[in-house]
Amino acid sequence: MKPRPALALPFLGCSLLFSARLHAQEAIAFDRPGMGFSTSTLPRGGVAWEQGFPDLEISHDGNMQSRLLMADTLLRVGLTDTLELQVGTDGYGWLSADNGVHALHAQGMGNTNLGLKQALPAPRDEVSLALLAGVTLPTGHSPIGGGNRAYTLGISAEWDLGQDRSLGLYIDRGFAGDRGWLLAPSYGFALCEHWAGYVEAGVGTGDREGRMLGVGATWQPRPRVQFDL
Repeated sequence: MKPRPALALPFLGCSLLFSARLHAQEAIAFDRPGMGFSTSTLPRGGVAWEQGFPDLEISHDGNMQSRLLMADTLLRVGLTDTLELQVGTDGYGWLSADNGVHALHAQGMGNTNLGLKQALPAPRDEVSLALLAGVTLPTGHSPIGGGNRAYTLGISAEWDLGQDRSLGLYIDRGFAGDRGWLLAPSYGFALCEHWAGYVEAGVGTGDREGRMLGVGATWQPRPRVQFDL
């Protein structure tokens, strides 16, 4: 749930929605992909499974270069029509690091993430807002997981520009083991009937210090299924 100053190369992700309260053709906004999260919540009783396939993250810190390969999982459950529970894990990871003198190779489970997302009232119909409070539990082992318990509080805002275009703004504050701010604006647009694209940028401070740039596409062959890359 926390970004790092790095170059991330996501190969593919898949999101599935299971809900008896949605009509067969009713679309849902998934939280994948991107740095932030969608402003919509699942209806009460709705369940969404968002599975990432292995992502390669390359980081540089002085003479140290590291490569981390992980596949995260997120399960979303609608508690009410405006409140949802999120349970996620960083998954199993493989890490290699080298500073030119010493090399490290490790693998193991990552940490567990819990969150509550609340849809907020918006001043206008074309604006939507949501708040997400989360905690990262150090259930993994160093260097893949572990560390200290961390808390985050984020807000997402989205402006509907019409013609299947939107502007987004994500602001996140980290506490305890993940101190710092993250600011990430984004722009989403339709490519064709089932394809959409997005571009985003991020600036972090404190433990999240760094600059990030992302671009990607989503393919939604059916309202309840989405693939992203």
